[in-house]
Amino acid sequence: MYKRIINGTFIPVFKNNQVLIKALFLPLLLIIILDKISRMYSNDNFVTFSIIVLSLLINITIAITTHRILLLGSNSISTWGFFKFGKREFSFLITSIFIGLIIGIVMAFGAIPLLFNIEAITSISLLVTIFFSLILFSRFSLALPSIAIDKEISISQAWEYTKNYKLLTFFTIVIFPIVFALILGIVYELAIGFLIKIISPHLDILYPVLDVFITVFIVSALSVTYRVIKEDNPEYFEKIN
Repeated sequence: MYKRIINGTFIPVFKNNQVLIKALFLPLLLIIILDKISRMYSNDNFVTFSIIVLSLLINITIAITTHRILLLGSNSISTWGFFKFGKREFSFLITSIFIGLIIGIVMAFGAIPLLFNIEAITSISLLVTIFFSLILFSRFSLALPSIAIDKEISISQAWEYTKNYKLLTFFTIVIFPIVFALILGIVYELAIGFLIKIISPHLDILYPVLDVFITVFIVSALSVTYRVIKEDNPEYFEKIN
């Protein structure tokens, strides 16, 4: 099954590369522009906050676009992607924030020993909390691709549907993306840095390109996990319109 997941992460992205490039071109262009603006106004808190919010919204459209292409096919979106933030995108945003809040609350409880300056307990508590938070994230995240393809399930349903896939979801949604992002990120960060030094500092636009490239594969890993669970357990989703 793990081989099925890994193949399902890479093959559909390369198979749909032209569709993805066209659909994600405008969001990528906006991210590059925002990155340039953030560098120009790095000391302006309002500009920084605005860019963070706009970047979040753009990344949501990137995630939804990628999920739809990989799960529903190229006909599920227009050639140049989405140009509005509608009900689907808003639901994706709210669910993402809700997952973040739950994890934040768990992390806050794990940090309680810090108040008592007990170093040994604090270290253990933080490690356990981080591990449990990653488990929550890996299982709750199944709700996101379902929202992207208009077959929405709640995070409680996502938790229920992944009960027999705990290790699988932890690997495909946490371990594999982290390892992939680190390896690819380090290699290309060095390559981009080298090109900036010998050719032009303007090539720093390659950094947001790299970020989007990595994001697409991370989203793809979540998409294929959703597909595998859905194919193995169609009864979970048969009542969803």
